[in-house]
Amino acid sequence: MNGDKTSPIRNNRSAESGLLTVARKELTDHLTSRTFLVFAALLVVVCLLPFQEGLGGYHATAEAYAAGPVVHPGGIVDEFGSSPPSAADVYSRLPGALSTTGAILAIAMGFDLVSRER
Repeated sequence: MNGDKTSPIRNNRSAESGLLTVARKELTDHLTSRTFLVFAALLVVVCLLPFQEGLGGYHATAEAYAAGPVVHPGGIVDEFGSSPPSAADVYSRLPGALSTTGAILAIAMGFDLVSRER
């Protein structure tokens, strides 16, 4: 057989091993690059802002619920605090902020990767 002593199975395994080595190196390079770390920090900050707003709304609702309904002169009842606060309110603004900012940062990272390619 043309003097080739290597089997196709061995070549396939070495190619897979080489591919995994390159993938591991590329992943390590990306995770330790300054650009990625800056983008990750921006994403964390952008996610913390809506979370803080939601937490403030949760506390306001909890205080209104604890105060109970307010009876105004003339017998008018304001039942603003009649429903208990929900933990889902804390995270309600997070998906919109995460999707918008995540998309923008993904485009920026993709542009950075393409521009750095030699």
